[in-house]
Amino acid sequence: MINKNQFKVSFFLAMVCLFVKVIFDSLDQGSMASKFIQTINVIGASGYWYLPIIVGGWFVIMFTFAFYIFFRIINTIVHRLYRRR
Repeated sequence: MINKNQFKVSFFLAMVCLFVKVIFDSLDQGSMASKFIQTINVIGASGYWYLPIIVGGWFVIMFTFAFYIFFRIINTIVHRLYRRR
């Protein structure tokens, strides 16, 4: 069952992390991530406007999933430790 509060926090943290990642990648023009962003921009400008949206959605889903799994594991560990007392 999905814990809605954990999911909301995971989504918020994913948005913050992606925002920070985009800012840092924009500042360093020589990084591979910056070149990836430039490639996505070229693909978007060449008529395939939906590809950057798909890639952005994939990043959001993966970051949200990673944070959600992390919170579920921490929740399970704390719950089991608390039950032993």
